[in-house]
Amino acid sequence: MINMGAALGRVSFPNFLLASALGKMPAAVLYTGLGLALFQARDVKTILFIIAAGLSVMLLARFAANQWLRQKLD
Repeated sequence: MINMGAALGRVSFPNFLLASALGKMPAAVLYTGLGLALFQARDVKTILFIIAAGLSVMLLARFAANQWLRQKLD
């Protein structure tokens, strides 16, 4: 869908490539950092804390994005 939308909107290939790369970087950094932290954790308590912290960050980001979108649409 995104590729079709970009093609129909006549987005140039360099712009599409740059936007795709920038959009994928935060997820790659998060997955790498979270995976490394979980791999190095030695006890269950630390693992559960890391998972809870990650979920909290994702929920807060989603809430902030929803608030921002509501303000933009009003």
